[in-house]
Amino acid sequence: MKHQIILLLFVVSTFFIGACGKKKNVQLAQSYYRLSMLELSEDLSSDQGYKKALHTIDKALACDKKPEYLALKATILFKLNQTEDSLVCFKQSLDHEDLDPLVKSEVLNNYACALAHYGKPHEAMKIWQGLLDDQHYLTPEVALVNQGKIYIKNNNYQAAKQVFTRAVTLEPGYLDAHYYRALVAFHTKDFCEAQDEIKTVLFLEPSHPGAQQLDKSLRDHKQS
Repeated sequence: MKHQIILLLFVVSTFFIGACGKKKNVQLAQSYYRLSMLELSEDLSSDQGYKKALHTIDKALACDKKPEYLALKATILFKLNQTEDSLVCFKQSLDHEDLDPLVKSEVLNNYACALAHYGKPHEAMKIWQGLLDDQHYLTPEVALVNQGKIYIKNNNYQAAKQVFTRAVTLEPGYLDAHYYRALVAFHTKDFCEAQDEIKTVLFLEPSHPGAQQLDKSLRDHKQS
């Protein structure tokens, strides 16, 4: 009887030790995740910042393989031009059934960007189109601009203008939408519209390098 009591106490104590250990791992993972996010908010002028954040998120994943952590690792890998590994991590994150719908929509957008970069624009466009009908996706203007970039690469300026215009309608202060509208207008020789859009971009962000270059091109064209 005494041995049975000792055994029972051992089992109970082991259970609580295991539970405390699991809780500690989860908390540690959350700390590493927050630290990795903080590292990404610092100066990322070189790859070292991304590599530091990658090392930290790997520590989080060693403790707890949450889909959000996998998604962050995928995004960091994408920034480091490790696109193939990035796609694998994005898929692993998206395959989790407990991934929050709001987070999932953002992960899908980043996944589509990686696909487009990897040479799979048709798959990317399909995802962005789906996001436009996704009630959980809170920034449809971003998906529209991403679609427009693909249209520009294919020299489909009419379709590009349509999606950039929709993006501006949804979010009038969206800088990228105005810039790419200006770029499309320049390519289609609508120089008045291009100038108007560039003025908007430079008003919102005077140091925007693309807008500064396009503004110079417009002035050069006007003088020629």
